[in-house]
Amino acid sequence: RKYCKDLSSGTLPNDYQLVILCHLREVSWCLEENEQLTLRHFLPNCSRQFGEVAIIEKLEKSRGKGALLILDGYDEINDQMKNSKVMKNLLSSNSHYLDECDLIVSTRPFTCPEVIARMEYRCIHVEILGFTEKKINLFIDNYFSKSGVPHKEKMADHLKETLQSLPSVQGMCRLPVVLKVICKVQEYLKEKGLPHTMGGIYRLYIKRQLLQSSKGLKITNILEIPNHLLPGFSPLCQLSYNFSLTQKLVLSEEDLGEDLAKHVKRGSIYELLFAESADDFDAASPVQLYMFIHKTIQEALAAVHVAKQSKPEQGR
Repeated sequence: RKYCKDLSSGTLPNDYQLVILCHLREVSWCLEENEQLTLRHFLPNCSRQFGEVAIIEKLEKSRGKGALLILDGYDEINDQMKNSKVMKNLLSSNSHYLDECDLIVSTRPFTCPEVIARMEYRCIHVEILGFTEKKINLFIDNYFSKSGVPHKEKMADHLKETLQSLPSVQGMCRLPVVLKVICKVQEYLKEKGLPHTMGGIYRLYIKRQLLQSSKGLKITNILEIPNHLLPGFSPLCQLSYNFSLTQKLVLSEEDLGEDLAKHVKRGSIYELLFAESADDFDAASPVQLYMFIHKTIQEALAAVHVAKQSKPEQGR
């Protein structure tokens, strides 16, 4: 997002006349059942300002010359979108459709081979590796060897075998902080099976953190926690939602407000939002900042807020 803004504003020198950032996950939400994906779906923001018909005509007439199209999150779309005519033409090295347009496709590692196979020689492959598979296994072994759980080796082997059957979750393990979250959830579950989605894993992680920070508390569903038991939890979820919308990751005491700040204990709120001092040259003493261990935790809490606000008949 920042990269696109810097290109569009000229902060980064470039010759592009048009820069389009398309979050494919959002496109998948908007598509009706059996609706065919078209170039129009990649232009929701442009259409409000300049008119999608004019933009599409100019792009197709120039074959995309002078444009940069960024398709973010290829791994988050279904086979129908992947096999749509417009997606095939955009990625294919044998197609002349918008072949003068610069194209960036972001995806998690497990769908990289599919993207590379489609783009062939047009593709310059840049991968942020994070942990390799060998390092993932080493981290899991080290985590459980230092934990207090019984049958440490058996639990480590169980998690490694489970990840082999869950490629979408295994791909996220390349991020060290996400792998640690997964290990903590497996430790909490003991010998039970890991959820098949990151959403399910984050729900259990939030539940684990709440139980650890509030001894004696019993939680069945994090969506049904009475406010009097954890009065700061709902405001924390709403805070996560508000600042997810603005893409703000580091919060100040002012952002927290007095009502939520009073729930900070031992440097955190329910071991989900952590306080950290930072030097400020304009201040006489270090300022207090607050942040989540990872953006995905913030988004998971934001999702809890949305789910709690939704009505049953909405089906969400």
